[in-house]
Amino acid sequence: MDAAFAMLALCAPVQAGRITPQALERAERLSASSGTPITRLLPDLGLAGERDVAMALSAATGIP
Repeated sequence: MDAAFAMLALCAPVQAGRITPQALERAERLSASSGTPITRLLPDLGLAGERDVAMALSAATGIP
């Protein structure tokens, strides 16, 4: 998955208050330095639930 698309998809949970902007920024920095996808880092770090990430990606792609 393209990192830019993942960031765009994760804007909805930020706007809904499910992920803080600071958490998203932290995960983005770690993703850039480690090469680990941000969609994996958020749940691994406890910054967002797997369900929130999955729902954001589902909404962005239209895939249930």
